[in-house]
Amino acid sequence: MVPKVFISSTSTDLKDFRLAARDAALKVGFFPLMFEHWAASGRREPLEECLKAVRDCDLLVAIVAHRYGWVPDSQRLSDYRSITWLECESAIKAGKEVLAFVLDENYSWPVELREEYAAIEAVRKGIPTPEELSSIRRGIEELGKFKAWLGSLGIRARFNSSSDLRGEVIAALNDWRLRRTDVAQPAENAAEDPSRYLRNLHEICRYIDIRGLQVGSGKAHRFPIEELYIPIEFRANTASSSRSTSEIPAQQLKAILDRRCSVIIGDPGSGKTTLLRRIAFNLAAAWLRVSSVPLPDELNTQDELALPLLVRVSDLSMFVERSASNPSADIPAEADSVTWLIRFLWKMSAENSLGLSKEWFRRLLEDGRGIILVDGLDEAPSLQARKTMARLVENCARVYKNCHFVVTSRPKAYTAETTLYGFEPFEVQPLGESAVNLFLSRWCEALFPEEISLRERHLAELQFALESRPEIRRMASNPVMLTALATVHWNERRIPEQRAELYESIVSWLARARESRKGRSSAERCISRLQAIALAMQNSSEGRLVEMSRRVAAEQIASRFEDGGSSVEGAERFLIEEELDSGIVVGRGDNVRFWHLSFQEFLAARAAAGLREQDQNELFFADLNKTLSPEWRETALLFSGILYHQGPEKLDAFVSSMLGHSRDFTLARKAKLVGLIDTARFSQFPLQVPGSAIRRDAEQRHERF
Repeated sequence: MVPKVFISSTSTDLKDFRLAARDAALKVGFFPLMFEHWAASGRREPLEECLKAVRDCDLLVAIVAHRYGWVPDSQRLSDYRSITWLECESAIKAGKEVLAFVLDENYSWPVELREEYAAIEAVRKGIPTPEELSSIRRGIEELGKFKAWLGSLGIRARFNSSSDLRGEVIAALNDWRLRRTDVAQPAENAAEDPSRYLRNLHEICRYIDIRGLQVGSGKAHRFPIEELYIPIEFRANTASSSRSTSEIPAQQLKAILDRRCSVIIGDPGSGKTTLLRRIAFNLAAAWLRVSSVPLPDELNTQDELALPLLVRVSDLSMFVERSASNPSADIPAEADSVTWLIRFLWKMSAENSLGLSKEWFRRLLEDGRGIILVDGLDEAPSLQARKTMARLVENCARVYKNCHFVVTSRPKAYTAETTLYGFEPFEVQPLGESAVNLFLSRWCEALFPEEISLRERHLAELQFALESRPEIRRMASNPVMLTALATVHWNERRIPEQRAELYESIVSWLARARESRKGRSSAERCISRLQAIALAMQNSSEGRLVEMSRRVAAEQIASRFEDGGSSVEGAERFLIEEELDSGIVVGRGDNVRFWHLSFQEFLAARAAAGLREQDQNELFFADLNKTLSPEWRETALLFSGILYHQGPEKLDAFVSSMLGHSRDFTLARKAKLVGLIDTARFSQFPLQVPGSAIRRDAEQRHERF
């Protein structure tokens, strides 16, 4: 197993040095544990949290410069030990080695990063009290004692730069490993060692990034997944379930994982991806022995711990398509061959230098030691691609019959030929009141980890805002929408009433983040460019795309750049900058995609709302089957909401045109159209105009159809 090393030091003054020590540990196959990896949660005192983590590690690296650090209240009236000193003592008492690295006394060091600088600051603020001076003096004295105590351990090295420290830590950790007969040496064949893969997966899934949440000096906030994650509720939705719905526990992840093959069906933003990331994170942590939290019971479903393999369908589909367009002798003849999965996993390993071979993945799957987490069956770029991916997953489940498979999909895309034979379907349920309140409590706890009164006040304000209108409360039953509501409330101290307005608020906040950077365009111009790309991806002749070549995307907006009237290069630079500025789009190699598919759908609807009425009719009514398809449903609904804000009469005209173009529909297609209109009326916006043509048309729909 991977040895764990706790990295202990003061914080802000040694940030770069802590990162150097972390990189050194990763370089030689250790798992570094640092206080940055968890947030103060209020469920355990910081001192207890640190000392427990120290006891769970295999050794400790202490980095010391010219600050003594935080002294817990419990130590102020006794021996005045700092947290770093206490961590080192705890390691010694637990039988762990302490590798100490002390800054060379002759190395030039900023005065503001020295313990005595506190006295200068105290004088600047006024006449320091005797107590303040006494505390500063004691900190300086205790720092000297601490360094002497470290020296007495006989394991101490000096450093004078971050690169110097990195080399010293690498040498010390390698020496520690060689001296320990109970610790496995690094595998000679790196392709047989999954530790790098697991560390990478663990780090990828560690956080929930809340983009657009501005905390402090404009930094996006990251929540540890175990701090913010809330359980999702499901129900089995077919008669094939071995137990009735009432017999399956509401929070039933264990019930899902007890099945060898499951498919989780849920609306956009219902938490499907976060659930898979949570499973992957916990399993990776258990393999690496890096979590102080016991593995949840629902993940202990097999005698041998399963190794998680997280696969995004959009990436897998794109890989198959590109590989097939450049045929070679060794690629599978069929697009749904199980060999594609192995080739894809190997390619991901090679691109990220994770050191796992195709043969290693094949043995893992054939031996039944994997749990394959397939995310986003609905995000394959076309219906044909979804069919292909569905057959590929089915084939893998049949061939690798001892592995577990969990697949996620939107309900509208999981029908007919895209359903998975032999997979138990589970429907994600809307968040209940208790789940919403649990999320809000954890949200406020993460924002105000120490200020209890501020936390309680913000929680009360947020709960009141969500409960003030039924429409908002209904939105809050969706995890992503609930997160968005909490984010917008934090940023604007209010919550928009309608979904289209909410997306507008979120996207605007993300885009405005770029305006603080020199030479950037306005937020509105940024959104205008991105919505053109969104509509092009949504309305592609190949079917809706979830990714597009950066070059092709740049060509869609080149004419919107002033330098010469058509600058593809300038548009490409904009897209690259936008990945860093707002994060509305993200890069995947030479491709770009929207951070969340809902953003693509909203921006496509926003672009459509800016077209001439004739062009709108051409877009939506030239092929009404397209408009009613799963890929277009959300865009059509958001378009309706945007039109309503432009003026109810515009929406009236749009719905009337839709009805007029549907006279030759079959009864089934007419029923779908009625459902779309009803959803637009009641979900997108509160209908407040008694004489509206929409109301009249809806009331007369049975006569019309």
